Amino acid sequence: MRIPFLLAGALALALTACKSTEQASIPDDRPLKIVAAEIFPAGNPNAQALDYMGELLEQESAGRITFERQDGFAFGGEKGSLREVRDGEIAMTRVSAGVLGPISQQLDLLSLPYVFRSREHMRETLDGEVGEELLRGLERGDVVGLGFVDDGARSIFTTVRTVRSPDDLQGIRLRTMQHPVFVGMAEAMGAEGVMLPFKELKPALEAGKVNGAELGPWAYELHGFHRTAPYYSLTEHLMMPGVWIFSKDIWDRLSVEDRDMIRRAARAAIQRQRELWEEREKETMQRLARAGVEIVRFVDKEPFVAATEQLRQGEAAKMGATDLLRRIQAIGDPLSRSTAEARHKRFTEIARF
Repeated sequence: MRIPFLLAGALALALTACKSTEQASIPDDRPLKIVAAEIFPAGNPNAQALDYMGELLEQESAGRITFERQDGFAFGGEKGSLREVRDGEIAMTRVSAGVLGPISQQLDLLSLPYVFRSREHMRETLDGEVGEELLRGLERGDVVGLGFVDDGARSIFTTVRTVRSPDDLQGIRLRTMQHPVFVGMAEAMGAEGVMLPFKELKPALEAGKVNGAELGPWAYELHGFHRTAPYYSLTEHLMMPGVWIFSKDIWDRLSVEDRDMIRRAARAAIQRQRELWEEREKETMQRLARAGVEIVRFVDKEPFVAATEQLRQGEAAKMGATDLLRRIQAIGDPLSRSTAEARHKRFTEIARF
């Protein structure tokens, strides 16, 4: 399943010229400009967090390092931004974990239903040993993983009724993303899965060609689906995180001090992204409720988890990730106080920030 540091002035030209030969190191006393691509606009938590990372770097380096966020669509979206980072044309980007599957297939595991039981389980997993292993696996693809950000959870909305159990999906034609695994997921959960391009979803709902779909609350509201399909149930069956990645071509030429600074800034900014994401999601749910959407906030997920177990295990086996899945499932949830405090310390104990 296959579910972005440019340097200022002449130094940038010199480094480009030596790409095919011996790589030049970047002295830690020279001005550096980090260019990062993000498909989401200003005001989105992902864009805000990148801007915050830039502020931290500029502050910590006393202005030596500058940061510029550019529109990821100018590079061809997430896949195009990934290509630019791998080629060393830009320094950094955020992409969905599934986009990195061709580099490290085990990341495709994160695109399967109910791999994570909750947001807390996902964060504990990705902030721990499992997450570190997944990030290290990216270096074979010419990128350095800096960490995982929240991209929300996808839940089910329909035109006909709320969903509290797999039985409620009987007779529902559910639009899915265009991959057989997601069709299999919908069918395992009790619906009829219908692969459909996203741009065709709204007219299909209005015409009754499909009765429902699945999205996070922000996208559900942004695209106006709540007006046509006003039943929203927090099944939270897919939690597919985003990944902040850095060009290995550039990274390998940085000083140890600059690498450490970038990692510290990224960790702090990832924490900020998560806080902003939760705040935006809460505000979105409040607006949806005021708009008259019937929301089921507390769905018994166990029947859905059980219904998708065979699919999850089968796909994990194909990826060679059966043991990884087992390790993820064995991670405790909810967080114990000591674990929560340790994770908080890891992300907030940022030297001089």
